[in-house]
Amino acid sequence: MTRKTTKTQCFTKRGSYFGNIWWVHSYKNQKDFTVHSDRELAHWILFLEFNQNVNRFDLDPPIRVSPGTGEKLQYSAEVQYKDGALEWRKVRTSWEGDSAQELLRQYQLLAEEHRVAFSAWSDVDFIPQKYKIMPLLRVAACLSVGKRYRPPVGLRQDAILHIREKSLGTYKEFLTALSEYDVSYVHHEFAKFYADGIIDVEISTSFFAEDTRWALL
Repeated sequence: MTRKTTKTQCFTKRGSYFGNIWWVHSYKNQKDFTVHSDRELAHWILFLEFNQNVNRFDLDPPIRVSPGTGEKLQYSAEVQYKDGALEWRKVRTSWEGDSAQELLRQYQLLAEEHRVAFSAWSDVDFIPQKYKIMPLLRVAACLSVGKRYRPPVGLRQDAILHIREKSLGTYKEFLTALSEYDVSYVHHEFAKFYADGIIDVEISTSFFAEDTRWALL
């Protein structure tokens, strides 16, 4: 019998075949972006969109010229942290090998010239957290769809009252406390609490599973 492949396995085992183009909506930026590979999508969803230390970011930064070689370079992301610090990031399959190391040096020198911090990212950063990718993409999708609708009157207040009274709990308890509201709106409110850094959520195979645990921050 052929073993069924999960969505997460399909996503994370493409290896050198990573190359899809994604159109994503950033709740943090309130802006749409084009992401040019699965790898850069993983970087966005794991380390930018729900990173509470990040204030804003740009996934389509301008092309710049290397001071050493004159080569045109484009970073994968330009990040502004909440403390005001700036960082330029570059995502690549791997930074091993002489040519990759030379390219890395060019990105580092260019960032130094502009007095901006630089960080290099590769698959070794994404693979340990690959199980989070699909659940967090579902959160991002929920937030994107929810922007089109106005939540019912009272939902936000009742949801805040519940999490403040309980401080921690399961998603099933959250749903039960708000059972008078349509579940799609409750999903959206829960996702917003997480994205806004109001609660921390235990990331499992399904963000909206009844046994998912959350805690007030």
